[in-house]
Amino acid sequence: MNAVERAGLYVRISEQDKVKLTKAQLSKSIENQLKMLKAECMERNWIIVDVYCDEDISGADKTRPEFNRMLKDCENGKINVVLCKSQDRFARDIEIIEKYIHDKFIEWGVRFVTVVDHADSNDPSNKKNRQITGLTNEWYLEDLSNNIKKTFNTKRKCGDFVGSFAPYGYLKQRDMNNVIHLIIDPIASEIVKRIYNDYINGLGLRTIAKGLNDDKILSPSEYKWNNGEYINIPTKKYENTVLSKSGGYIIKCSYFNENLKSGTTINHICKIDCDNNLINNIELKLHKSNAINIFYTTDNIEESDILNSFNTDIWIKVDNVIPSNVKYIWCCYKVEKKYEELFTSFELNIEKNQDRSIIDLENIAYINLEKIYCFKKEIRYMSLWSKRTIENILFNPVYIGTLVQGKTTTVSYKNHTKIDLPKDKWHIVKNAHDPIIDMDTWTKVQDRKNKRLRCSQNKTVNNFSGILKCAYCGKTFISTKCGRSNDKNQVSYYVCSDRSTKFSNCINNKQMRKDELESITIQEINKLITTYKDNEKIEELYNLFKLNDENYKSKLDALELEKKELLKSKIKKEKYSKELYESKLNGLIDTEEYFIFKKEYKEELEKINERLFIIDNEINLIYEKRYKIKNKDSIIKKYNKIESLTYEIVHEFISEIKIGIKENNKRNIEFLWNF
Repeated sequence: MNAVERAGLYVRISEQDKVKLTKAQLSKSIENQLKMLKAECMERNWIIVDVYCDEDISGADKTRPEFNRMLKDCENGKINVVLCKSQDRFARDIEIIEKYIHDKFIEWGVRFVTVVDHADSNDPSNKKNRQITGLTNEWYLEDLSNNIKKTFNTKRKCGDFVGSFAPYGYLKQRDMNNVIHLIIDPIASEIVKRIYNDYINGLGLRTIAKGLNDDKILSPSEYKWNNGEYINIPTKKYENTVLSKSGGYIIKCSYFNENLKSGTTINHICKIDCDNNLINNIELKLHKSNAINIFYTTDNIEESDILNSFNTDIWIKVDNVIPSNVKYIWCCYKVEKKYEELFTSFELNIEKNQDRSIIDLENIAYINLEKIYCFKKEIRYMSLWSKRTIENILFNPVYIGTLVQGKTTTVSYKNHTKIDLPKDKWHIVKNAHDPIIDMDTWTKVQDRKNKRLRCSQNKTVNNFSGILKCAYCGKTFISTKCGRSNDKNQVSYYVCSDRSTKFSNCINNKQMRKDELESITIQEINKLITTYKDNEKIEELYNLFKLNDENYKSKLDALELEKKELLKSKIKKEKYSKELYESKLNGLIDTEEYFIFKKEYKEELEKINERLFIIDNEINLIYEKRYKIKNKDSIIKKYNKIESLTYEIVHEFISEIKIGIKENNKRNIEFLWNF
């Protein structure tokens, strides 16, 4: 053993501590741990080499940054004593305890010591106590994990929102009972409505995303970050912070305050270094900051008198555009408390930059007029709208008031890898909050999705896309053209897609002109409107709607009743399963009987869950059919006579068009209506 012990002090605050304590108490907890450990080192005459502190991280987490830095220092011989307040501060995982304290630390010649529970790896008689402590700590974590899961599942079943961030278009609101619900965000909800309307009108996912980016509408992650939600947006690590590529950037200049006293003033200067030929092609805005004042100047100034060279009558506020010929930006901060991050972030958009001209922000700061270089600079691309983002919004039932939670879980409290759960395990609560999208719009969007609609190269949508079928083979009729693309006399046709395959078996191989199909469709729709508007037919159709609606209602009531009884039965079976285990423990049944009964209960629960899944699907189908019946009246009343077709008109009326074989210049065309 070395003559002088070189100690590394390890302190940690767990996730549970963060929930229980205020920020002030958290920093006090760290200070108290450090005071205790420093006093121990002083008493034993140990040299403190370094302090390692992990905040808001579980003791079972193997990826703790400071913990792993400490292990590296142990391996490299920088420290030969690891000192903690207690063993659970080091780790709550018995696997970590065994691997390091009882194996690697011995190999590296490192001693493990704790103050409160008196663990000492140099004392052989102390090993069993350390192992028992490790096991009890791990059991505590396992029980805590199970209890948290049960609590969250109960909240999900009740329709409480348990996510970290509200879906785009909503905000989180806590009621008087401390329950979180979703409320509509008046700004973002309008963007959600725009996305749905664009999709219904035939635009593709990428086209919608491009339109939003072109209009400079913040993506969901940027919108949340801009509104104070601490969402993690990946930051690109630039070796060189000089920018030359076109695009949008977020540049964050930050300083983490550890030791400064409350009331200290920090003056941070950003020097803008920009090529002259790039000035007209950039836009610089203040994105976010916790500075008390921000000023700028477009003049070249001497650094010796820098703070007296700004016009302090002009303040910069969030979203203010800063002149592109700016030379310096002055951010004035006032320290309010320890462990506070001081930061200012800028939004930089570089338009055209074919010459690869450069722009850079250099950080200089003054504490009480003493010049320092302490501000860290982070640069990342702005998060943009993408096809995936649009898709997630369009097909998420949260926008019709249905809350779907619990779709994934983790492997265990030790392994946080996410795994998908089957649909029957999800927690689905209808009418959990106010909808942004009405059922009519939602149904149209889902119908279009099922038809796999695609846009043409010129970003227009074929009116009949997804609904034309061959009456002979059942395959889709696809659009084709005859003539050159720049020819004004180019004619559009529809033909069975089987014709384009190598081995065509369909005899319905004659083309049908687009204008001919449009003319027939207009006639059929107008015929339907005329029939409906005939007074003699109105009462007959109304009675038919009423009868169908009543039939659906009676079937729906029967399914809801069956579901209610099945849920009662499920609760009883789960209760019996728990009582069965207690009966085994109390010796009322033997092990063989226990496993027989357990197998029976498990099989019965699986059958109940399967039936519940089928019932939920049938209920959703009935709701859709009832909605279409009620929607028929409003659709037909909306039109008097159709003069020309649009995508919306065609898909409001028609579910499918079956095109028959052409014989003797005649062709049978069957229209299947949406109602």
